[in-house]
Amino acid sequence: DLHSFPTRRSSDLEPAAGFYGQGSLGGFINLVRKKPKAEFAADVAVQGGSYDTYRIDADVTGPLDSNRNFLGRFNAGYSDAGSFADGVETQTRLIAPSLEAMIGERTRVLLQVWSQETDYIPNPGVPTRLVGDRIEVADVPRSFFFGVPSEEKSNEEILDAIVRVDQTLSDRWLASVLFQASKDDTQLIFDNYGFDFAGTGDVYMYARF
Repeated sequence: DLHSFPTRRSSDLEPAAGFYGQGSLGGFINLVRKKPKAEFAADVAVQGGSYDTYRIDADVTGPLDSNRNFLGRFNAGYSDAGSFADGVETQTRLIAPSLEAMIGERTRVLLQVWSQETDYIPNPGVPTRLVGDRIEVADVPRSFFFGVPSEEKSNEEILDAIVRVDQTLSDRWLASVLFQASKDDTQLIFDNYGFDFAGTGDVYMYARF
């Protein structure tokens, strides 16, 4: 689930700085992970769109024992998407298992894991040049790729794990402790891309790894 908060005046955001630190005045996004449910449910979604875009998502949840002391959930997804820019494409694979256990009558333990891998050819964008106090953009179709699309795809691997323990102290009090570990490995490859263009129409080419 995704919840976005509207932009507010800086004076309205001052209390939030105590929790999240100083940052942009544009607001923030609260991401809420899917938790296991006590009732069995399964869902599969298939999508298709422009530029050879395809996606499939699966979500299964329910109890793992007759007493419902152990609940499980498994989310998986795959997407293969092109782009309006020639030669740009992205493939993403995602799995996100979670397990919730009731230990006694007052203690609940939640484990959530998220693993995502993305292979992609990045879009370098359209090079510009500064003429006086004006920025000029090349007059080309928006699908034109400035450069040579990489033969080897860039790659990003994300692994995130959370363990949360909730202890009920009374009808009105709950104590919680949260442990989180994250890892992000990225390999970005730009074989040849246009960075700037001259008045003659020539484009300066760069490579970056």
